[in-house]
Amino acid sequence: NGRFFEGYSEDPCLTGVMGRELVKGVESQGIASNVKHYAVNNLEYKRNTINQIISERTLREIYLPAFKM
Repeated sequence: NGRFFEGYSEDPCLTGVMGRELVKGVESQGIASNVKHYAVNNLEYKRNTINQIISERTLREIYLPAFKM
């Protein structure tokens, strides 16, 4: 499921912790992992043509913290 990472939670801290622990678990088995989706890419409908316009604050406070973790 390509949107699994974004489906964890709307809470960026919870999403970050869960994503980080999933990556650690996968990599502990000798398998490479990749958080491949870009931030703000959270729609399936017209996902190749959608233009997400959000504020810098929204990007930094909601979308990027999970990827930083």
